Amino acid sequence: NYDVPVKPSEFQGDRDAEWADIGCGYGGLVLELAANFPSKRIVGLEIRDRVHEYCELQLKTLREDYPGEYLNASFARTNT
Repeated sequence: NYDVPVKPSEFQGDRDAEWADIGCGYGGLVLELAANFPSKRIVGLEIRDRVHEYCELQLKTLREDYPGEYLNASFARTNT
């Protein structure tokens, strides 16, 4: 049993994202796209809790290391 949204109306992620990586895994594609297309808002969707936590940590670290960059990327734990 997963504690994730089961229908779109329950989604808590970035509703204004232009691109989505569904089943993003460790987030590599999302982060690469965010770096190369800074004007696009990108969301990575992942169902596995630990992998989602890893993605969030990666994003936090990149934002700290590169201030003002990666602000167009986000991750959400979901199965929708």
